[in-house]
Amino acid sequence: MQRSLSFVLLLGIVLVTQLLAMAFFPLTDTSEPRYAAIARLMSETGDWITPWFSPGVPFWGKPPLSFWAQALSFDLFGITEFAVRLPSWLATVACLFLVYQVSQTLYGRIVAERATLIYASSALVFMMGGAVLTDPFFALGTTLCMVGPIMASRGAAWWWRYSFFIGLAIGLLAKGPLVFVLVAGVFPLLYVLYPASRALVKSLPWVTGIILMVVLSLPWFILAELKTPGFIDYFIVGEHFKRFIQPGWGGDLYGTAHRETYGMIWLFWVQAALPWGVLALILLVAAVLKRTGRQAIGLAARDAYVAYFFIWATLTPAFFTFSGNILWTYLLPALPAFSVLLARATPFFGWSWLGSEQRLGPMMGLVLLAPVVIGAAVVAGHVNPLLLKTEKGLVQFFQTQVNGNAELYYLYTLPFSARFYSGESAQAISSSELQQRVLQGETLQVAVPKGDPLPAQLKGQNLFENRRYEFFLFKPL
Repeated sequence: MQRSLSFVLLLGIVLVTQLLAMAFFPLTDTSEPRYAAIARLMSETGDWITPWFSPGVPFWGKPPLSFWAQALSFDLFGITEFAVRLPSWLATVACLFLVYQVSQTLYGRIVAERATLIYASSALVFMMGGAVLTDPFFALGTTLCMVGPIMASRGAAWWWRYSFFIGLAIGLLAKGPLVFVLVAGVFPLLYVLYPASRALVKSLPWVTGIILMVVLSLPWFILAELKTPGFIDYFIVGEHFKRFIQPGWGGDLYGTAHRETYGMIWLFWVQAALPWGVLALILLVAAVLKRTGRQAIGLAARDAYVAYFFIWATLTPAFFTFSGNILWTYLLPALPAFSVLLARATPFFGWSWLGSEQRLGPMMGLVLLAPVVIGAAVVAGHVNPLLLKTEKGLVQFFQTQVNGNAELYYLYTLPFSARFYSGESAQAISSSELQQRVLQGETLQVAVPKGDPLPAQLKGQNLFENRRYEFFLFKPL
């Protein structure tokens, strides 16, 4: 009883900290307010087919599942940071349920508790659980795909047999065909090397399952192409081939490609799995240096389920090793399997600090590291808003302090957070237009990037500043 209470308490701290951070931490540029603005446009326009990057500009970069969920949350709870982040939190909670279920089915309650806590408190999972991104939904899809066959082959409820195909549909509608690579890539090697694993494949209703997947996912892709022709070419060819093979891909319509050195994904993996990834590497090296440890590794390698989780955990970073455009968020689908492996290996290798078959172990206190760090970040952001890359404070100052029908402008480019918090009313303005309009007698309120000189012939009154901008009132001379 005491062990279960410890599990509930630790998991509760993680989840409640996420909820509080979701409510009190502003949307910070670039990705969060960009996706939040798209979701709000979907909510306001009632267009559930095409996500709009900005009014009149379709967003072809991602399928709509996350935007559907976020727009629905806006409709239910209003336009707030908490509302737009809540769907990602719920998707993460669903992944926690899946990690617990598969671990308990294979290895018992204590391993299930340990795996769930490891997953919930890994750096990337903790951050994505309260972030406005597509990755939590994609991770839910891949996790459902990978857990479903195990549960079905172990005689679980009938619906687990279809969870694999529902997961594929979720992955397709969250990020696209990448789900086929990260899921299907696990089975061929496993099928050949571990004959016992073939029961996983045979347990699935392939014909009716594929029909279900197609019915759930294909209609939107057809409707999206019909409504905004060119979507399929950009999304399939550009996002899934050119982005992968061309470092610094210049075809991105909505931002910039994230060019990284080949193989950097493995360093990102260490960051994503903190603190558990570093700990696992240390323990693995220690095991290799001991004869009993090497014997334990050899014994584990002959286990089909261990192989399943190992391939699942390493396929994602292996796939992105030779991609020049990567983000650490791409690793989220690999972390459920890593969490189960580490939780299972703890008693198997005799790592007593992490626990045994009967108890969680004192090292599970590392679960609290992520909540403490994020909690400190939230407090620091409130104490010193200049630390945050967000326009929430500036927009609120403008809305509360500037009277009349004035408009808010940003010199040169408009940050996504300014778009979101102003309700799409803020506008970008060029230096030449600013000078012309002020010299012609207009009074304008303009946010100017810090360090940039004011346009020639203009003098402004500095009313407010944040991390990136100074807010000026420009009056005719």
